[in-house]
Amino acid sequence: MTINQKRPEHITATDPSVISIMDAPMPYQALNEQGECVAVNQTLLDVLGYARRDLIGKNFAEIIHPDRVTHFKRKFSNIKAIGELYEDEFEMVKKGGGTILVSFNGKIQRDAQGGFIRMHCIFQDITERRRAEIQLREKSVLLQNITDHMLDMVGITDLTGVFTYMGPSVHRILGYEAEQFVGTSVFDYVHPDDAEYIASEFAAFTADPSPDTTRTVEYRQRCADGSYLWLETKGKILFDDHGSPYALFFNSRDVNERKHAVDALRNTESFKRKMVANIGDVIVIVDGQGIIRYKSLNIEKWFGWKPEELVGTGVLQNVHPEDMGAAEQILGSLLDVPNATRTMECRYRCKDGSYKWIRITGVNLLHEPDIGGILGNYRDITERKNAEQMSLEREQYLKSILQTTVDGFWVVDRHGKIIDVNEAYCRMSGYTQTELLAMAINDLDAMETPDDTRERIRRIMVNGSAIFETCHRRKDGSSFKIEMSVTFIDIQGGQFICFGRDVTERQEAFEALQESEARFKTIIENLPGGVFAHDFTGRLLIVNAAAAKNTGYTVQELRSLNVANIDSGGYTRDDREQLWNSLNLGEVLTIESSHTRKDGSQYPAEIHLNAIMLDRQPAILAIAFDISERRQVQAALSESEEKHRSLFNQSAEGIYLHDVEGKILDVNQMACMQTGYTKEELLRLTVFDLHPAEPGTINLPKEEVLRMWQQWQPGQIATVQAEHRRKDGTPFPVEVSIGLIQYGERSIIQSIVKDISDRKALEARLLQAQKMESIGRLAGGVAHDYNNMLSVIVGYTEMALEKIRPEDPLYAELMEVYQAGKRSTDITRQLLAFARKQTIDPKAVDLNNIVESMLRMLSRLIGEDIDLNWRPGSQLWLLKMDPAQVDQILVNLCVNARDAIGGVGEVTIETRNFTIDVDDVQAHKDGAPGDYVMLAVSDNGVGMDKATLDNIFEPFFTTKGISEGTGLGLPTVYGIVKQNNGFVTVYSEPGGGTIFRIYLPRLFEAQPQRASTDRTAAPSGRGETVLLVEDEPSILRLGEMMLKRLGYQVLASGTPSQAIQMASKSKIRIDLLMTDVVMPEMNGRQLAEHLNALFPSIRTLFMSGYTADVIAHRGVLDEGMHFIQKPFSLHDLGVKVRAVLDDN
Repeated sequence: MTINQKRPEHITATDPSVISIMDAPMPYQALNEQGECVAVNQTLLDVLGYARRDLIGKNFAEIIHPDRVTHFKRKFSNIKAIGELYEDEFEMVKKGGGTILVSFNGKIQRDAQGGFIRMHCIFQDITERRRAEIQLREKSVLLQNITDHMLDMVGITDLTGVFTYMGPSVHRILGYEAEQFVGTSVFDYVHPDDAEYIASEFAAFTADPSPDTTRTVEYRQRCADGSYLWLETKGKILFDDHGSPYALFFNSRDVNERKHAVDALRNTESFKRKMVANIGDVIVIVDGQGIIRYKSLNIEKWFGWKPEELVGTGVLQNVHPEDMGAAEQILGSLLDVPNATRTMECRYRCKDGSYKWIRITGVNLLHEPDIGGILGNYRDITERKNAEQMSLEREQYLKSILQTTVDGFWVVDRHGKIIDVNEAYCRMSGYTQTELLAMAINDLDAMETPDDTRERIRRIMVNGSAIFETCHRRKDGSSFKIEMSVTFIDIQGGQFICFGRDVTERQEAFEALQESEARFKTIIENLPGGVFAHDFTGRLLIVNAAAAKNTGYTVQELRSLNVANIDSGGYTRDDREQLWNSLNLGEVLTIESSHTRKDGSQYPAEIHLNAIMLDRQPAILAIAFDISERRQVQAALSESEEKHRSLFNQSAEGIYLHDVEGKILDVNQMACMQTGYTKEELLRLTVFDLHPAEPGTINLPKEEVLRMWQQWQPGQIATVQAEHRRKDGTPFPVEVSIGLIQYGERSIIQSIVKDISDRKALEARLLQAQKMESIGRLAGGVAHDYNNMLSVIVGYTEMALEKIRPEDPLYAELMEVYQAGKRSTDITRQLLAFARKQTIDPKAVDLNNIVESMLRMLSRLIGEDIDLNWRPGSQLWLLKMDPAQVDQILVNLCVNARDAIGGVGEVTIETRNFTIDVDDVQAHKDGAPGDYVMLAVSDNGVGMDKATLDNIFEPFFTTKGISEGTGLGLPTVYGIVKQNNGFVTVYSEPGGGTIFRIYLPRLFEAQPQRASTDRTAAPSGRGETVLLVEDEPSILRLGEMMLKRLGYQVLASGTPSQAIQMASKSKIRIDLLMTDVVMPEMNGRQLAEHLNALFPSIRTLFMSGYTADVIAHRGVLDEGMHFIQKPFSLHDLGVKVRAVLDDN
């Protein structure tokens, strides 16, 4: 494991490198300071078999092998204190309980102050690689043991006959050391008499190489002592991965004794018998038709067959089917040429069904009388074949390992040419394998010249190996640092086995470590607190300039002292070791103590303690701050504490004392009540935590506030409005008075905070009331002009209808005009009701009686699919109200309920008495304390969301479709209620229906009045004279016509002055003044007062499109006033005029 004390760069959780590694194919996770997993990518989950929820929040030690937990915790604590990079290998536990061996690389991310943020961890599963390395070592040992103990001599030559490898058996057989053969030629050791034969066989064998072909020769080879030994040598051509021949593998067997025995006994009958009886090979004679005529007895020993079982059968019948074609070809060529000798290797079936590898040598002796056939011998070569297969498998195994290793691997000849390379180096360099095999090492090395390379090759050949770093050049022109391990092998003319690892990141980490150390020194030297890093004995290891300044020593003097010379805490070595162990487990410790200066004086110090590692030894890092000034401030505050604490805590406003940086030093109880924080919580905050300058708030930016405070002068006071935030996150408006207070030499800001939520709410309600009043004035004015026009339209149409028979086609058309005028009249009345300009005549009424009289009409209005429930309150108090206005409220609310239900449902009307006391005012913000009669209309319709509820009383706001609503229904209700000094509450939620509650003031000591509902024909005049005054000519003409039709004499005037003149000059008695209220020159009331002075008996009927304060207060007629609302019908006019004239 290695620990490096530097990270290459600062990274964050939103760094593109971090975001991309979550999608990378390598396993990744991030650990927090407690070693808990805070992020993990899908690759790691797939490798270990966990779900994301299994790992997030789990300590990393829970998923590594128990044997490595203590090791990891210790190393993780150390690396958190001083390190940046963590590399290790250990077993991780998979979800099913199994384990994998991983290579672990961790990099710590720190903040600008060096604080731990997280550790980024990358894993590589090396289980198979480690298993392969072990198997490779085991196979190498096995192969070495095989070659060391083989009876035959084995070796490898290149295609020219130069030895590149010789097995150790050569020493036992020929007396040479194996190393003596490497680099020499096979022809150097052949007997001169056999040299031509061997050269011919070698050339023929290598001229047309085939992977399946072997060749066997017998010849004499020189021993180390100069003698010659007969050898039987079998050769096989080796091919590389591209199918090209590159070497010849051979094994040689000592046949010296056999040769001498054969030579000595060749021409004797005894030789033949002994040869057949004792030779290790099986002897066979085959006739010209390929039929076996003789088999030696030892065939049973080797293959299980008795000779008599095979004699008379075909010589090829036990040859393996896959070898049959070659065997038939060899036999055919042998039969064609007398004295011809042929050799082949094939598999031969034993009697038990198994196969053995044999080498067959046959000689055509058909022409020899003694033989008369083909003489052959079978030799069992199964063991040798198995050894060759094992050697081939080992070679392929080694190649596969080299091709799959993560490190680059290549082979270079002694001239620097690349002759083999693996895929890992291809990925490193960007070249393909074909491109690299056409290159030399100089084409890749970006640092060495050809002369440098030749010199390095020379040194490696002398020393045998070398490890060094260099720089290689990629195909795209970029370069990368690479660590090389090169070994020289003196085979095939000398080869260099090279392993290379890309160490660019390691080099960058090392450079970053150096930068980190420099940065660490700079930070230590510039810390405002004194740094006292010491070991368990108290010996000071690191101190900084601030420590020297605070104590009066020089840095050099401090380094020669013990921490006990500065701090009088009296810690022992065991105390410090125990403290370090506690801190190393994550405990954070801040203490206060007393430090001693060089001159013997003392000062109070606040000390922050941490556990660190210095030069691989545990140490305690103490950062001490001189808090003398803080103590002085605390002492100064304590002096006035008793004097001001009572006033401070009992203030009705929140009071904050904070420094010019915003750090809160003290607060009173009201500040806690305003914000919901405890005093202890507020003292850990700054004032900017309570009113952050976020978008949508009126708070000033922090930088601007700090700049203002820095320039503040004692006695200077400012009052501003801001928005504070409670502990639960809810905002509330405040008014803050800010002043500067001097405590000793320290400047303290005093902020007195007043919660102005109620004031703001009242201001908002006032603003809403002013807005509604403005809209009402506009609506009233529009209604006035609109009513004048409607008076003309409705009046003339009504009189025209009286002149036409109903069957006349024009009658229906005029009726449409009349009905449209009436509907328009209803709209203007709604506008007037909303604007509170509707003229009303309040009476003492029982609300239950009015509702009951409306129930039948309301049932028809909402339809038979909706049930109408009526719940009258008992002993209901009286109201003073115009009954027609109650009708308007009920109609508007029931129509709205019907539309909200849209099908089957129910509407409930309820009344009851209701009293609001002082404690209930907050819950009913629009109401004043007192007695009310409550009228509630509820439905089970679709309900409304908050956005809709906020706008329902706005004029012309509607949720209905085009031509389905005017948007005046609920504003009309609101206007009527306000006109009668009541208030409205609404509760609704989507899908939960709606309930309107209307609260109307109670009327004391009165009896209910019932309005007549009888409708008779319009009464006619009795010849009375009416003075009609109207400044609108069209209405003046209309009124004159209506009155005359009703049987009255009419004096019509367009202005008040003209009316006074006409009245003064009139010879007849004027019984009634019918005047518009609002006119030029003077209003209708002034005109009436003027004429009453002249004619005391004259009666007055006022008319107007909307009422004014001239004759009514807030739309309520003054006592004794008679009024008719424009537009009016002929019938309404007749009834009203008659009623005024008959009023005694």
